[in-house]
Amino acid sequence: MKKRYLTIGFLLAPLVVWLTCEVLARPISVRIAQRWGLKIVHAGDGKFSDAAIFLQHRFIEGAWLVTLLTGLAVLSIALGALLARRFQGLWKWVPFSAAGFIGVNAWLKFAVATPLFWCLFWNGKGTTDNLTQFHIKLLLMDENRAPTKVVLAGSSQVRTQIDARLLNAQFGSNFFTTELHFPGNRTFDDLFLNRELEGHKADIMVCYLSEANFYVGGVSEGFSLFLTFRDLPEFFRMGGKLGWSDKSLGYALLGNMLPLFWLREPITERVMGEQLTRLRQRQLESGLGPDLHQRAMAAAPTYRLDDQSAFCFEAFEEFVIQCRTQQRRVVVCCGQVNPILARVLDPALRPRMLSFLRGLAAKYPNVVLLDEGDLPAQTEADYEDLVHATTAARIRFTEALAPKLQSLSLN
Repeated sequence: MKKRYLTIGFLLAPLVVWLTCEVLARPISVRIAQRWGLKIVHAGDGKFSDAAIFLQHRFIEGAWLVTLLTGLAVLSIALGALLARRFQGLWKWVPFSAAGFIGVNAWLKFAVATPLFWCLFWNGKGTTDNLTQFHIKLLLMDENRAPTKVVLAGSSQVRTQIDARLLNAQFGSNFFTTELHFPGNRTFDDLFLNRELEGHKADIMVCYLSEANFYVGGVSEGFSLFLTFRDLPEFFRMGGKLGWSDKSLGYALLGNMLPLFWLREPITERVMGEQLTRLRQRQLESGLGPDLHQRAMAAAPTYRLDDQSAFCFEAFEEFVIQCRTQQRRVVVCCGQVNPILARVLDPALRPRMLSFLRGLAAKYPNVVLLDEGDLPAQTEADYEDLVHATTAARIRFTEALAPKLQSLSLN
């Protein structure tokens, strides 16, 4: 009898939630936005511009997640009960646990497609893990109604070089810029991003490219988080090898099968706090010496021409080809690293990179190349470390880039 009432409750809950959402979601969202709209938009840090729409969509997503949860709970219980018939006594917990584990992973598989789910892991600006920040920005970009959408793609360099909020402030409603960097990005990661953007409006892709994108390996920090089974043929076709990072490959494929494992870092940060999850990064930073010249000498040997750099060049060309098919323009900024590091790198590296990028612009009409002379030159004083620009340099670079992007949006 209890199981029957429980099942009825699971079935009625979504109906009640959806009826409540249909009647109250919009008026409550408008009322809240009228009173606290500016604060909500400010807290969103440029990720959305209309508080009422943001709130209304989150209410709808909440109803969807509750419906999904109750439906999968019923199926998990039914599956557990069916399998439990084959077990005796105390072992009946095994099928119910297995069915529940499957149900949790199935729920997560669908839930990650909603901004509301990722907002549950938000810990504040600068203290939220990278996977959470990436998906919040990706999923919320659709809620802006600007006619032209611009995506800043690349590593942490693009984040420190280009200020998305400054661009949006300058051009108002003409176009909307979303920064979708991921730390340690390599060019194969641009293919991951292009796949993530399927179904989203992205007219212009802005890539800030320096030696750090091509010459320090083909596998990035985000490889284990974004690689899927369908990416494997392309990875090996371009010359990718298991030996580059078999651990990352294993983690990626396991995460594909088990969303609970894929979300290990956001969940750990939410449960244990960001102090624990960022411990390794702090230990790494504390081991770096304050002398940038010494750090440059230590880092220089990791920048090299090899089979991994060839892989990176081919991956970026494939990214350009895919963007052309999707009618997306690619703005390529010929970036740089700190001159302190540049002076000790192999002198063959930068000419090879510039030749490749200029060749892409000549070969593919969807590529807009901003060569060295088109961008502000940066000195040692413009860098916080070997690759990341200061706030002043970012503002100066963004102001130089803005009119060039505006001219593209008007064409």
